[in-house]
Amino acid sequence: MMPKVLPQGSWFNKPIFQFLMLGLLAYALQQWIGSQVSITVTPNKISLLKNQWQTSTGLRASPARLKVLVDVYVEEEMLFREALNANLHKHPRVKQRMIQTAEFLELDSSEADSGALFLTAIDAGLHKSDAVIRSMMISSVRNSISTKSESVTLSKEIISQYYLDNVDRYIAQGNFSFDHVFVSKNRNGDNKHRVEELRLHEVFSSPEIKNNASLGDPFIKGYSFSGLTMSTLTELMGAEFSKSVGQLNTGQWSQPIESVYGWHLVWVKERNPARVLSLAETQHRVKRDLLKKRKAQAFELALSEIKRGYKVSIEWPDSGFDSDFGNESPQPELIESPQLGLIESPQLTLMEGNGSQHD
Repeated sequence: MMPKVLPQGSWFNKPIFQFLMLGLLAYALQQWIGSQVSITVTPNKISLLKNQWQTSTGLRASPARLKVLVDVYVEEEMLFREALNANLHKHPRVKQRMIQTAEFLELDSSEADSGALFLTAIDAGLHKSDAVIRSMMISSVRNSISTKSESVTLSKEIISQYYLDNVDRYIAQGNFSFDHVFVSKNRNGDNKHRVEELRLHEVFSSPEIKNNASLGDPFIKGYSFSGLTMSTLTELMGAEFSKSVGQLNTGQWSQPIESVYGWHLVWVKERNPARVLSLAETQHRVKRDLLKKRKAQAFELALSEIKRGYKVSIEWPDSGFDSDFGNESPQPELIESPQLGLIESPQLTLMEGNGSQHD
């Protein structure tokens, strides 16, 4: 089938029509760019972030670390502006904080009522300059996004598929149970020789386990252990001890094994290998993990929608980084994207916090 060809005299082929279309496209592009809110991160702000990091941690910020600090600042600045647009500074708890700060700073006469103090605080810009108020408002926006993300529903099929895709995360560690006889390092100078002689005692040649703890020294953590994993045993006795015990056969006394406390003769009573937990055994954990993942995805999606309403310019300094990291600055950035509304002030719920983290 031959493609249709526009008539030679069609409006679409006339220069005046093409000129008008280009003009309309240019106007639409200008309107889109003009609708975005600009955020500029100046060299002075970057230097301030760098100094704050060094003051709080005692470490110099590498270029990679400084880029993370700038990214966090930009994100929080966006959320703060969303909070202002949603009038969160008028929330009762934020309002109370502003009034208290205004009273402390004596911004108005002592006879002024709370309403007048609040207006004075607004005029003084406390809702923009007070770090605690800023943090409360940022946290409120984060909390609002998280609350909207909680509507995620999970079907049995989705839970089952997530379990199958991540089954290696749901493994019960191997564990074992054992008794031991202990010889202290501190009580006897030649304790290794003593434990070797003790091992020759006839009771340690018996194929049956007996209560032999009294043949050794007292051990504060006890003489019998049940259901210990290798990681738990390592924390309890040290890596070398747990490695040696992990190689023992069940139903026989070991040769002397050294721990961080002294020497031990060990009888492994039971060994349970690692195994994959069934979905029924770990369904609660699987559902929790999947829900957490879905909420994080929903949060990031909502946050990306907010970011699309901003044009961010980052003016990286040409130099000035610590010599330990070289003088190369991160590349200048310009982020542009269309604006989409998200925050609805009536649904926002205030939550105190530093506004720098979310789950």
